[in-house]
Amino acid sequence: LPIQQQVATAVRCSQSFNYVDANPMAGINYYRIKAAGINGTVEYSSIKSVRFNNKFVLQVYPNPVLNNIQVINNNTGAVIVTVTNAKGGIMYNQTVVGNNISINSSTWSAGVYVIKLTDKVTNDVQIQKIIKK
Repeated sequence: LPIQQQVATAVRCSQSFNYVDANPMAGINYYRIKAAGINGTVEYSSIKSVRFNNKFVLQVYPNPVLNNIQVINNNTGAVIVTVTNAKGGIMYNQTVVGNNISINSSTWSAGVYVIKLTDKVTNDVQIQKIIKK
């Protein structure tokens, strides 16, 4: 089941890329890359497996970040998003509905930050550290 397609250009092929599965299935998920050449050749990467144990999943990218943090979770209800710096200062604190959140970090100092998502209904918490360049 394809979950994303990305057209490659000469410039794009020289850059790294990433993909975040916003709706992984519970349990083990399997991923691979299919590379189709302009001459019709097809190559596949090795298969990688990722286990998702929690119903509430948090994914953050890019990491390290320059200006905008993308926060993806599989919760369609309300979540509290809190970002704190290394000293515990709150940089961002909002209640949002939706599973794709963009946070502007362009004015933040370089350093380590913690992103915490709290489900407003179940109080489940997911935490991830990020590095701001």
